[in-house]
Amino acid sequence: MTVLGSNAAYRTLRARDLTHVTAGLDAAEVAALILSWTTAYQLLHRTARVQRGQRVLVQGAAGAVGQALVVLGRMAGLEVWGTARGEHAPLIRELGATPIDYQREDFTAVLPGGFDAVFDGVGEDDYRRSFTALKGRGLLCAYGYTARVQPRRRLLATLVWLARVYLWRELRGWLPRGKRLRVYSINLMRARHPAWFQEDLERLFGLLATRAIRPRVAERISFDEVAEAHRRLEAGGLDGKLVLCPELPPRRDRAPLQRGPAPISG
Repeated sequence: MTVLGSNAAYRTLRARDLTHVTAGLDAAEVAALILSWTTAYQLLHRTARVQRGQRVLVQGAAGAVGQALVVLGRMAGLEVWGTARGEHAPLIRELGATPIDYQREDFTAVLPGGFDAVFDGVGEDDYRRSFTALKGRGLLCAYGYTARVQPRRRLLATLVWLARVYLWRELRGWLPRGKRLRVYSINLMRARHPAWFQEDLERLFGLLATRAIRPRVAERISFDEVAEAHRRLEAGGLDGKLVLCPELPPRRDRAPLQRGPAPISG
């Protein structure tokens, strides 16, 4: 996870920041797994410390982290519900969760008594409805705020909003019915517990090697498509990762009937 400098053919890293990748794995799938799936795994097992049989809600379940939360949550023995647009219901159901169309259904009323945990990377309405969906002493894991990322929103307004969320975390004892809030950042978690990051990533690589998990790669792209890839990301609606493959020739140089390169290994 380079954080900066990822749009490059080569990157210099410290040896201690590297994690061994099993030989023969598809490099594009490995790259698609690192950020989203590690985030999901640590949310479940390091932050929420979920227990088999718990009922959880995943906000934005069709996104990369959302998909990983559903799959890993089901592997951990959880009952999972996931919010998404109606057209993504088949995908959510295929992954093993009960889909909730957030445009037509009220997820706060889906489960009488409330969820044991809600994983929210959207941040709609300052997480208020996610709090409402929790049972007493339930846990909200906030890890993103895509609802706040808008082209015309000023940076200061977003920073003020983030400060308010962190203040809520410090005042979590004031939340009704003992409900709890934890704010997750993969960068902070890695800085505080670097060994956890490597352990969790190696565990995920092991699951990938046995095909127990498989991150979705929406498309493999070459360097000449990077700008367009960012525009597609901002537009949303992808059901998988766009992976930059340095070895891939520019689109204009590919044969017209070629559907895509063979999987990258290494």
